Amino acid sequence: YSRAIYQDLVSSQSHNVTKVLTKLCQEQRRLDQIPGDGQELFNAIQNARVVSCAEAYYRELILGGDVTWNIRDTAFLEAIVDTMTYIHTQKNRQVPPHLSSKKARVIV
Repeated sequence: YSRAIYQDLVSSQSHNVTKVLTKLCQEQRRLDQIPGDGQELFNAIQNARVVSCAEAYYRELILGGDVTWNIRDTAFLEAIVDTMTYIHTQKNRQVPPHLSSKKARVIV
C-alpha cells in the first residue's frame, strides 16, 4: 500500500482516515450517552487510530525516514494508555443489567 502510494498507483487514504477519527473523537461525548457499555465506540476509535498510525508509519518507512520507530512506539503506547483509561472508566460506569455480563479485556 505504501509503495503504491509512493509510486502514485493509489491515493493515500490518510486524509479520509483522519476525518473519520476526528469525527469519532468529536462525537465521543454524545455517543457515550447512548445506552450500552461503549465497547463499540472504543473499538471504532482504536481501529481508526491504528489505521492512521499505520499509514504514517509505512509512508515514512517507504520514504526512508528515520523516525519510524518513534511513530510505531508512540502509537503502541497511546493504544495501551487509551485501553487502560477505557477499562478504568468502565469500572465506574453504570451498565444496563442486560449488558453487565460483558467485561472489558485487553488482548495483546
